[in-house]
Amino acid sequence: MLTDKMVLTANPFDGDQDGAVELRRQVVRARKSWVCHWTRRPIAVGERHLAITETYEGRMLMTRHKPEGRRDG
Repeated sequence: MLTDKMVLTANPFDGDQDGAVELRRQVVRARKSWVCHWTRRPIAVGERHLAITETYEGRMLMTRHKPEGRRDG
């Protein structure tokens, strides 16, 4: 099982978002169902995942990521 510290070090965008400013990064437990930003797999209620709040192109957004990591390809 991944620790919170390991999940927090994940870099799901890996340089794909030039100009994005990260405001907050935290490991949270889902209070409702979500969809992982990269894998498009469901994040179940109660499941730990990485939530990143950032500004990008003038918009504030939050993305959620499953600990399994980024989908390649």
